[in-house]
Amino acid sequence: MAQSKRDIAIMLMRKQRFDEALDLFKELLSIDSKDDSLFYMAGQCCRFLGDLKSAITYLENAVYINSREPAYFLALGIAYQLNKHFDNAINTLVKAIEIDNDCVLAYNSLALTQKKLANWNMLFIITMRG
Repeated sequence: MAQSKRDIAIMLMRKQRFDEALDLFKELLSIDSKDDSLFYMAGQCCRFLGDLKSAITYLENAVYINSREPAYFLALGIAYQLNKHFDNAINTLVKAIEIDNDCVLAYNSLALTQKKLANWNMLFIITMRG
């Protein structure tokens, strides 16, 4: 049975062949521009390739299409953090936590962002809300 382009792209991504996977995700997005998971995976590929601007664009699209998926907010928050957009990172990571109180990686990324800002009081307030 022949694999779909999507399956091949995911396999390439798992093998950390992000540039090849990204090419396929872009091709798939040209066919279906409403598939949030394609935007998410393209964004992750861009992030791992070091193209944070493109990663943010793809991940913002994923979040726009599907605002209930905590993994999308987590990935976007990390991309913002890596791009030194700390306020955006905080707001986005808090959204991931609001969607899924058990999103441990979002708490961790939020703490790392707060550490970069040396703003521990805000972290205490956010974690106490959860």
